[in-house]
Amino acid sequence: MLSFSTEFPVAPGSTPEAFVETVKAWLLASPHNAFSRDGLALLRLGSEKSIRAKNQHVELAGAAEDQEIAVSIRFTASQDDVDWVSEISFAGSREPWVSIRTFRDSSSPVTHLPPAKKPVVVMTLLDALGGGWDGGVQVGKSPRMLSSDEVDLAASLIAGEAGCYLPVVYISVDFNGVYWVDPNALARELCGMAHVICEPDSHFSQRLRLEVEPAYGGAVGIYWPDGAGRRLVRADRSLKGPDRRRAISKEVRQALLNRRPLTWCSWPAAQQAQSRLAIRALRESGSDQVDLYISTFDAELALKDAAIEAAEAEIRRLSGEIRSARQRTSDSGLRVKIGTEEDYYPNEILGILRDAAASALENVQSGGRRAHILSAIAANNPSSEVPAQGRDKLKALLRGYKSMTKDVRDGLSDLGFSISEDGKHFKVVYKGDDRYTFALPKTSSDFRAGLNSASDIAKRIF
Repeated sequence: MLSFSTEFPVAPGSTPEAFVETVKAWLLASPHNAFSRDGLALLRLGSEKSIRAKNQHVELAGAAEDQEIAVSIRFTASQDDVDWVSEISFAGSREPWVSIRTFRDSSSPVTHLPPAKKPVVVMTLLDALGGGWDGGVQVGKSPRMLSSDEVDLAASLIAGEAGCYLPVVYISVDFNGVYWVDPNALARELCGMAHVICEPDSHFSQRLRLEVEPAYGGAVGIYWPDGAGRRLVRADRSLKGPDRRRAISKEVRQALLNRRPLTWCSWPAAQQAQSRLAIRALRESGSDQVDLYISTFDAELALKDAAIEAAEAEIRRLSGEIRSARQRTSDSGLRVKIGTEEDYYPNEILGILRDAAASALENVQSGGRRAHILSAIAANNPSSEVPAQGRDKLKALLRGYKSMTKDVRDGLSDLGFSISEDGKHFKVVYKGDDRYTFALPKTSSDFRAGLNSASDIAKRIF
């Protein structure tokens, strides 16, 4: 059973020899390693291809001559009736890539296989070889912090037009300018699996929404290359920091398991490269006995390559049709341009439009086309409970208001208000939007002032 899969470019100039030595260093550093340093030293290109020690087995396949660079190491470890297999591959010359695929299978009937963690070798390869460029983003262990003038780059990454192979995880800031998840910790957890991109502030997402539909307001968006799909992870305040990272990492990892791997950077590709190298050696030796076999084998390979190319072409064609169908589907629905406005809570704008449609019914001809359309909009888009809940909470917080207590401050923050001192008053701003700025006195002797303020705020916000 496949339990982990990823591919990513490494730094230009990385060599297959350095790759092999890095994987051997990873094996030696493992607390479960059964191989000796001298034993693994025998495992090198052009030499020993297979080594066993206790319950572990490591194999090397591939070729590294001229443009024929495809090398792979297959490591198998058996423990408690479970076989763990890791295939770590390297391919390419000027722009090399690596691939890591792990499998776990039981040799006896069991109810549950043990959980599979992200292989440490991913981090080991990045540390030793360095990350390469994937489209417009370099692979690494740190997040890509966007500057305020990189709206075009962000738009191309979200739209799948930046030439990236890895998915993009876009972290937006909430209306208080805070990230819902720690970008550095998430980037480290997803290194080699996805690019972590961070917007600089909430105004950035407002400008970005003129180009694409990004995550905003604290949400995290997962976007796939070529516009193949996206997934939004909303800010769930009940989750702690590590749980937030794990929720996002799980989404990315599961999707990578279902992704078609790079056929030219894999264990089978390395075996084929090794076979081609052996055949070339036989041919150059001048042996007449193998000429017929070689010619037959070449013809069979040519037919296989032609079939693979035809299959790849069909996959590209179908992928294009899927994208076109998705675009047609999205365009067939109702699309409303709202400029730089954005939801301050889920479906806020939709709810406002629904309420406007319900109110407009009173001013149109009964039984007419407009009445039917407005009725359909009002009936099929239920109103949100958030405005009523917000009004009730504001009244409860500010009823009998005398001063800015901790409970009042925390309650307003939960509703999305930021609070700062402004002379004799507190300055209260909704969702970081200066258009919705209110004042609350530092002390108040009028018991009605709090409810009056709650009413004024609710009318403008909810």
